[in-house]
Amino acid sequence: MQTRTDTYLFGASSEAEQAERETQVSLILSSLEEVSRSPAPVSVGLTSDGIELVTWLMDLGAAPGRFQVSETLRLIGSGRPAVMLLIAPNIAGEMRSLVERGAFRHRAGASDPSLIRIH
Repeated sequence: MQTRTDTYLFGASSEAEQAERETQVSLILSSLEEVSRSPAPVSVGLTSDGIELVTWLMDLGAAPGRFQVSETLRLIGSGRPAVMLLIAPNIAGEMRSLVERGAFRHRAGASDPSLIRIH
C-alpha cells in the first residue's frame, strides 16, 4: 500500500497485484460480515498489510468524519507483522459498512480521505 498509483486500484502497481488486493478486500468484507452475524466477539487475524488496507478503506468510508477503530488498529499493528484481534459483532458491522463504502469511493476515484468533503 505504500506506492499508491492512479493506474491500478487499491494502491497496486500491476494488474496481478490489483487482483490480489481485490481478493483481499472481498475476504475482509466476507470476514467482517461473518463476525457481524456472530452471537459473540470473534478472534480475527490481520497481517500488517491487511491492517493498512482495512484502515485506509475505513478512513475513506468514514470521511469526512473519523472512525476511532481505524486509529486503534494502526496503533495495535504498529511494528508487528500480524495481530489477532477480538472484534465484537456490532463493531464488525460498522467496519464492514465503512470498508464497503471506502472501496466504492476508491473505485469512483477517491484515494485520500482528507480530500473527501460532503456538501
